[in-house]
Amino acid sequence: MPPYWHVLFLRRVLAEFPLLPWRVARTRLGLWLALLFVGLARLAGGETDPAAVAVLAGTMGAVVCVSGVAGSAADRAALTHRLLQPTTPIALAAGRWLAAAGGAAALVAGVAGYAACTTRDGPGAVGAAAAGLTAAAAVSAVVLPLVWTGGNALAVLTFAWLVLVSAMPPEAVIGLGRGGALAVFGASVLEVGPAMWRYRGVAAGDLGAAAHAAAWVGLGLGIAAWRAARLGARRL
Repeated sequence: MPPYWHVLFLRRVLAEFPLLPWRVARTRLGLWLALLFVGLARLAGGETDPAAVAVLAGTMGAVVCVSGVAGSAADRAALTHRLLQPTTPIALAAGRWLAAAGGAAALVAGVAGYAACTTRDGPGAVGAAAAGLTAAAAVSAVVLPLVWTGGNALAVLTFAWLVLVSAMPPEAVIGLGRGGALAVFGASVLEVGPAMWRYRGVAAGDLGAAAHAAAWVGLGLGIAAWRAARLGARRL
């Protein structure tokens, strides 16, 4: 008897996950994750808010991992050919998202675990880890279709926006821009899109922030699947 459709889908998704450990071991992705861990661990061991550090780890790790498993020209070119195993665009997108989010989650777990050992605040580290994992899931889903559209150049721009701007709440951006049109636009993006300031609230039990992340995961994967289908329709 053939397996059910959901079993086939799960197999197709998991078929993409081994790309992560291979890239970590054989490309610069492993080096970048190690450098991020060292830098973030130093922050986590100090007086910095552990939730803020965990969300920063999830955000930075997600962008770096998406770039590492899906952002190269070779990755995008591979989508234009028939794959060796039967798959679908949504399974391909979900698999690459799972790989990237898994790498970011490992970084979050390492940073949160180090913070728990150094500060001896286990409950705080658990809440911080939840916030970091939420950020990792949402950001990786949003960055995936971006790198399949513009490559790692868009990943760099997104990284700069998320790390340098998204930690500020929208009202702070409006205040800095004195209510100008550019400041209002930036604040609107921070209000609607994935942002570090929002996901820090998950550590305190903000279910609205978790629902916001879940919505962006669904939207990001849908756009990524559409983009994979468009790329797959091409022939070199």
